[in-house]
Amino acid sequence: MTRLSSWLRELGPLRAQLVWLLFAIIPAYFLIVEPAPLPATVLGWLGLLGHVVLFAIGLAMMSRIDLVDHGRKWVRPTATLMVLQMLATAAMTPALKVGALPMVTYIVATTVFLTPTVIAFVLTVLLVSISIVLAGLWFPLHEVTWAWLPLLWTSLALMVSRFAAGTEARATALQIELARAETREGVASDVHDLLGHSLSLITVKAELARRLVHSDPDAASRELTEITGLSREATDEVRATMQQLSAPDLARQLQLSRNGLESAGVEVTVSGSPEDVPESGRRLAAWVLREATTNVVRHAHAERCHITLTAHGVEIIDDGLGFDEAKETLGHGLRSMRSRARTLGARLTVTGDTGTHVVLEFA
Repeated sequence: MTRLSSWLRELGPLRAQLVWLLFAIIPAYFLIVEPAPLPATVLGWLGLLGHVVLFAIGLAMMSRIDLVDHGRKWVRPTATLMVLQMLATAAMTPALKVGALPMVTYIVATTVFLTPTVIAFVLTVLLVSISIVLAGLWFPLHEVTWAWLPLLWTSLALMVSRFAAGTEARATALQIELARAETREGVASDVHDLLGHSLSLITVKAELARRLVHSDPDAASRELTEITGLSREATDEVRATMQQLSAPDLARQLQLSRNGLESAGVEVTVSGSPEDVPESGRRLAAWVLREATTNVVRHAHAERCHITLTAHGVEIIDDGLGFDEAKETLGHGLRSMRSRARTLGARLTVTGDTGTHVVLEFA
């Protein structure tokens, strides 16, 4: 049950896609009411079960993939999944005949969401066309008609959905990049203003100390002391300002957080990997992971902490004391992270009724 809950959390918004499993009821109904030889019926049930399992695997893969940049690492798993889905459809054909044709929709869904847009379009057209032609060659045309129309319409709907999701993902990535550019410009301006003011003041005081060093050594000493203080303040402020640009590497931060939690006696479990998180969101995810796990070590008094990394965001859950949500006794770090997430088009939510639950969701 725990693994199932963890898997459902990893799916994020894709949980709504589980409704497509309801379509498996239709072939299940025909396998029950339509007589067929026992071997064909057994194959049909095995094929249907295979489709359900492979669909769940496909959803898990979709939750980790970046729609903007799929990456080569998904080519082999996607191809393997598609081949297995084809075999499952073929296994259902002896019992269901042309009724197995709508199951091609599940293969189309894999193609559409797990391959780049252009490849997905080409493969979908080929897959649907070949399936309909083969069905027309093997079965009477009047039986094929009722089966290929739902396949065609669902395939078109999936392509439109994929195009919309890809467009939204690209827009989000662009928004994040623009926000980063604005942050860099703001930091550059802050550093310029800070150094300009501090260095000018230090120059004036150094010149004054030089003139006073012989006539009034005590006054010169006071000026030099103030110069030292100004220099240290400027250094600290520059470091604090530049820290906005130097976010930790997500993979490195995950290891540091894990080591820190385990050193504090907290049992750590991790679902997913840094590679599952879109590159555009890894910087923010690393910051949130650092702040959340730091709070677990310092304040939560937790025994267990679970970290989930997916294409949709990051989730950190502990079984510690939590916090009073009415008073929102959060650390300054997480509050600033909430503002930073909002700026980058993401959403950070923190709840503390039973332990602390930190969720970063990318748009």
